[in-house]
Amino acid sequence: MHDNLLCVNDDFTMLTTIKHCSLIIGRQLAPIAVLIAKTMMELWSKLSPRKMVSF
Repeated sequence: MHDNLLCVNDDFTMLTTIKHCSLIIGRQLAPIAVLIAKTMMELWSKLSPRKMVSF
């Protein structure tokens, strides 16, 4: 917060200098990853009903 007030915040610069690499199957897996996770959590909650998970 102190850096923001003095305008010496360099977070954006730091984040933009990180080299990013794409996953091999990232584009194919991304659309169904949330659905798979939600389905697995719903199945787990049916097997163990004392632990409730809400999405």
